Order: sequence, then structure tokens, then C-alpha cells
Amino acid sequence: MTERELIVWLNSNRTKFHSTKSIAASFGVTTRTIQNYLKPIRAQYGDYIESSAEGIRLKKCIPLGRQTAIPSTYKERKNYILRKLLVGDTSVDMDWLADRLCISEITLQNEIKRIRRSLEKSRLTLKTKNNRLFITGDPEDKKALMIRQIYGEAQGSLVSLTTLGEIFPRYDVRKIRGIILDKLNEQHFYIDEYSLINLLLHILITMDQACSLTGLPAPQPDAEFTQLNRHFVSMVDDICGILEETYGIAFRPDSKYQFTLLLMTRAIRNKELSPADSSSLSISPENMELIQDILKQVNDTYSIDLGDMEFIVAFSLHIQNMLIRLREKIAIHNPLLGSIKVTSPFIYDIAVYISNIIQKKMNVDICEDEIAYIALHVGARIEARNRARGKLRTILVCPQYYSYYNRHFEQLTSSFADDIILESIVTNPEELKGEQVDLVIATIPVDIPLPCVRISNFFSEEDKANISAVIAQIKKNKRHEKIGSILQKIMRRELFFPDVSYPSRDDAIKDMGRRLIDGGFVPEEFMAKLLEREQISPSNFDAIAIPHPIDYYTDESVISVALLEKPVRWGTSDVYIIFMFSVSRQDLAEYSDVFSFLAGICHSEENLKKLRESRTYESFLATLLSLG
Repeated sequence: MTERELIVWLNSNRTKFHSTKSIAASFGVTTRTIQNYLKPIRAQYGDYIESSAEGIRLKKCIPLGRQTAIPSTYKERKNYILRKLLVGDTSVDMDWLADRLCISEITLQNEIKRIRRSLEKSRLTLKTKNNRLFITGDPEDKKALMIRQIYGEAQGSLVSLTTLGEIFPRYDVRKIRGIILDKLNEQHFYIDEYSLINLLLHILITMDQACSLTGLPAPQPDAEFTQLNRHFVSMVDDICGILEETYGIAFRPDSKYQFTLLLMTRAIRNKELSPADSSSLSISPENMELIQDILKQVNDTYSIDLGDMEFIVAFSLHIQNMLIRLREKIAIHNPLLGSIKVTSPFIYDIAVYISNIIQKKMNVDICEDEIAYIALHVGARIEARNRARGKLRTILVCPQYYSYYNRHFEQLTSSFADDIILESIVTNPEELKGEQVDLVIATIPVDIPLPCVRISNFFSEEDKANISAVIAQIKKNKRHEKIGSILQKIMRRELFFPDVSYPSRDDAIKDMGRRLIDGGFVPEEFMAKLLEREQISPSNFDAIAIPHPIDYYTDESVISVALLEKPVRWGTSDVYIIFMFSVSRQDLAEYSDVFSFLAGICHSEENLKKLRESRTYESFLATLLSLG
């Protein structure tokens, strides 16, 4: 039964009065269920309902709103219960809750026990008193849980203003967003939409909690509050002042302090979007030493130079702000987390490595959302580096008598600066004999055993599109040839395990790791390194997992493969195939390509199905290579 169905029934039977008992009999539910469904209908449409000793009837039809489905799984019921208890910081009647969820009281009690255990890591307690259910704990812990719930229900996407409006119907969410942006614009600051939504969510939850905190002593903010940037303090004071006047609430000093920190660590002054140097950075010596250590260790481990000044400036500011957030326990969310892990697994892995350095040196715990933000910074630098490294050697064939070769040279180098190195221009196709290049671009017909693109004498958008397509295909072929060679070398027949089953992620890691150890492929300490990496961030990438050690290399590279009879829960997803990596230092450069290849291939459900159906080593390897 749903609220909508009750409204439909009342609209259809509005000619006479009905008791709650008779309505309940019509639906086959308890009287209490009908009473609980009637409460919100009466609250919203009291003028439509006429009451008497005989019961109720409608004076006019109630408009049908959106139907709210009854939560049907434990996860859905858990989300529903937590939302009820956290929004408004309220308690809920147990009988009403059982009726609303259409489950027995025993089922509800059992699920409450499960939810209670799950809240322990959030430092919150689920309690019952006088048949009412409620959550106790620090308001900041409740806020953090509410943020995780909302972002969790958004399933990795940006939380919409509509969703926030539904969760917090007492507040004009779009108007509050506008107030924040107006104050930022007045001071010439910019904030990205992800950070803006995160700040807005913190403000809304704090406003929602304001009533329950009335009368409690307001903790004084940290002494550093007085040293915060005056621009941000002023903006937060103005924003809070408008909201206090509009909604009749009062923000505590500690809440304003958190808002200020959130704004400081995410907003950027417009003129500082591209800082030129680090001389004016107010980075502490301790943090600057941390940055230098990160740059050195990444270079030593991955042979990747992150020492670009533009990167250092942006990255230093980001890490300093992140450490402030961690110290102040300010929760943030990165909706790009899932996408980054799947599409850029190697870059994410470097971010995990960097996070491990920070955790050990600064004694902090870094969540996956923060790791993903580190990956965004590192990825931008590595992408620029890889573009330069992966350029195709190219020759232009353009007869001199056309007098266009200079123009073509300029247009090609400007249009494809990130993709090709134009090594020379030849005027006669005969000059191509013996040349070892990746691509030939010609304005005349040529007959050569090399990839060639014919373009017009007047370089056009169609020419550009044709060249782009050929470049993409050449790069794909090169990558496929390289990946195939590596996989045939390091994916061993004796380490291919079809039709295996594991009760948990840790069981899978321990069994597969033990097989590598017992086979003499890796030393005993390999196992501890695997588990250490998983503690920082689970190595699941959608439906596959790629467990591997952090900053640890063996003498020989191998990949162990397990095809699971049934999926195992791994991080945030169900995993069907496990690729366990052991990488030698000399193969590290190729490791990144294999890593990205596997994550990209297995992101497709169709590809995953084909791989799972390949039950032998030969067919699995052949299928894997064919999908590239």
C-alpha cells in the first residue's frame, strides 16, 4: 500500500463517510497503518477532508502527487530510517515505522540491530525508549553520517538542488545557493559546483540541527579562527546573517568556523586561478617539506617528474587545505571518485601512494574522496607528460610547386601539437623510401606501406577529422600490440584459476597471495603489503579487482587471475574477476598501461560476460586480447 493508493481510494469513494476501520478492511491492513498514512494527508490537505462521528469523506478530490515507493530491501529501509532520524534530529514511533515499511515488528527489531552495529564506526548509537527510535551522538558525527547518506544515495553523481530541496523542504535551497554565490562574486572569488554543493549541504544540515542545539553551550572555536582570512570570515558572516534573519535561527561560532574553513579550502580568487610561482605561498615549512618528499618518492618509485612549478603551486595549496579539513574533521565528497578509479586506475594508484606518504608523515587518515582529489591534480600533470611522450613521428608530403607546405606545416603543428612530431617535409614520394615513421600526411597520392592520410591543398575541418581518426587508430594499435606482448609474458597458465569462490575480499587476497608465495613468485612479506594497500583504498574497479602492493617490487612481474563462481563484495562493488599483480621495477612503466587496459576493458558488461565465459587459460587470454 502507498499514500497514493489511499488518495486514489478516497477520491473514488468520496460520496459517503468511511471509518478508518472500514478503509483498513478495504486494503487488508491495520487501522494504525491507515491512521499513519492519513496524518501527512491531513497536514497537507486538511481543507479537503470533512470529519464526523461516522468517519471521514472528501469535499473535493485530492490532487495526485508523485508516488513514494515503499522501501523493499534492507539497504533501502536502512537509508529510509536514517533519513527519518537524521533530518530534523527526530525520533520515530516503532509501530508506525513497521507499518510504513510493511514489515513485522520482529523484522524491524532485527534490522535495527544491524543498523546499530553499522553506526558504531560513526561513533553514533541507535537507541529505543518508550517505543521510539532515535540516534544519540555528537552533532558533527551526525552531520558527517547525513552527508555520507545523501551522497551515497546519489550513487556517485553530483547531488542535485532538487534532491536537497526534497530532503530539506523547510528551506529555499536555490535561494541559499544564490546567496552564497552572490557573496563570492562580490569578493571576486570562484568555487566549483562540487565544492559549492558540499558547502550548501553543510549549511543545510547545520540549519536543520539548529533547533536541537538551542540552549547548549556554544563551544569556542579554535584560536586559529581569529587568524583566518578576513575575506572568508566576512563572507561567512554575511551569508549566515541573511539566513538567520530569513529563517529565525542562530548559527553557533563553531559552525561558522567550519563554513569558513570549507570556503577557504575550496574557493579561489579569480586572479589567482593560474599562480605564477611559489614565492608568495603561505605554506608552512613542514608542509613544504612534505611536498618535496612526495615529489622525490613519486619520481623514485614511478620515474614520474611532478616538479612543474604550476603543479607544485596548486598541489601545495591543495594538500595544505586538505590537512586543515582532516584536522577539523570536515567531510567532503568527490562525485568523480568512481569515474576516476575506472577510467584512470594508474593515476588513482599514484594518488593512493601519495596518500600513504601523507598518512605516515602527518599521522592522518585520508578517505577515498580526498584521494580522488589528489588524483585530479596528479592526473593533469601526468596527462601533459604522457602527451609529449606518446607523440607520433610524422612526415608531410607536399610538392613545392603548390607553395602551401609552410601553411600546412603551421596548421598541422598547431592542430596536433599534442599528438604528432612533424619531423620533415618532402616534396617527392620517392624520398619516403627507408623512412621509419608512424604516419605520413600527403597532399598527393602516395603508395607506401605506412599509415597515410590524404589531405586537400586547402587544409579543412574534414582533413582535421580524418587525421584525428587515423592518429587515434594508430595509437590504439600500438597500445594493443604492446599490451598483448606484456600480458603473454606475465600472465601465467599456472596462475589462472577458474571457478573459485571466496566468502570475502580478505579471503580472496589471502588465498591468491598465498598461491603466489608458495609458488615462489613473491616473498612472504608480499601478503602484508597487499593488505596495507587495501586498507588505504579498496582495489575494486567496478566488476573487477586489481589487488597489488604499495611501493613494493619483486624480481619478476606476474599476474594471477581468478574467475569467481559468485561475486564477492569488494569496497563499493561486486567483483567477478580478480587480477592480482606483482610488478618488478623494470616493468613499472608498462604496468600502468596494463592496469588501465584491464580496468577499461572490464568496464563493459558485454566484455565482462565474454571473459567470464572463457574457462581456460588460452581462451581467456585470447578473449582479453581480442577486446582491446
